[in-house]
Amino acid sequence: MRLTANSIAFVGIMSALGIVLSIIAFMPLGPGINVDLSHIATFIVAVAGGSWLGGITGLIVGIYPMVQFNMNYLVPVGKALNGVVVGFLANKTRPFFAIIVGWIAEAAVIFLTLGVWGIPYSLPGAVVQGILLKGTGEIILLGIIVELLFRSKAVRLYIDRVFVRS
Repeated sequence: MRLTANSIAFVGIMSALGIVLSIIAFMPLGPGINVDLSHIATFIVAVAGGSWLGGITGLIVGIYPMVQFNMNYLVPVGKALNGVVVGFLANKTRPFFAIIVGWIAEAAVIFLTLGVWGIPYSLPGAVVQGILLKGTGEIILLGIIVELLFRSKAVRLYIDRVFVRS
């Protein structure tokens, strides 16, 4: 695959979509627990464009939650790691399974930052567990959506035009 102006524009558009989804869907469910559907953009780019572009998209999409959560600088890192893992595994397995494995990597970052290291602050174990449980539900939902999306012939044709396959 070659990097083209179309693929760069696609990453920019999907990153903007992810940030907008973060802002719109950022509903509190409990102390420190919010709905976050921004990963759909990261997953679409990672599955379509690979690990490098998925990681960049995750990094950009992670900026708003980083600011929202008192400048936890590792939030974009976790989201980027998720994009890299999904992008790497997406051509080896089904998108749904790649997304689940990518979540495990990000969940480890969440657990370490909030539960162990206390970055930017320590949260009680029950809150960290709630965040991880909520995130698992979101990831399963998004994994199903992305799996169905990439089964569409129209989507695959569009992706093949954006990401010139070599």
